[in-house]
Amino acid sequence: MYCLFRVLEKFYVGDLTSNELPVYLEAGEFPRTLKKRVKERFKQLGLNGKDARWTVMRYFWLSLGVVFFWYLQTFAYSNCLVGCLAASFGLSLFNAIAAFNMGHDASHFAVTKKPWVWWLVGLWHDFANGMSQLVWNHQHTIGHHPYTNVDHADPDIITAADVG
Repeated sequence: MYCLFRVLEKFYVGDLTSNELPVYLEAGEFPRTLKKRVKERFKQLGLNGKDARWTVMRYFWLSLGVVFFWYLQTFAYSNCLVGCLAASFGLSLFNAIAAFNMGHDASHFAVTKKPWVWWLVGLWHDFANGMSQLVWNHQHTIGHHPYTNVDHADPDIITAADVG
């Protein structure tokens, strides 16, 4: 048992100081006016912020790149170290771009008003990157965005006070 605690000591980051989260003041007149004006301008120009057809094309090419480099790494260059390394670099690059674009957009419901599309993009993100869209939604969208860069509240940041 002593050995287990010695291992766990390496991962100790500190004690929870409080489980109270910050409370923000109600939004003033400026953000409400800005949001209203942007909405009116989009309507005036006939634009829909969630109707980005070019985004679907971007998702298509990113997905094709992931599949292409996976194929190269797994089948075409499986016996060639240099080819396999080059293909793994391409696969890593396309997976990272797909995660930061497709996964992030799906978690913010930013592409369309259709929930099944968010789910489908998130599912592809889960498959291609080995991540959980559900966990990402809770940690990033629900945890990070309401408390962006707020010490002890934003789960995406670790400060010196947290470490030491």
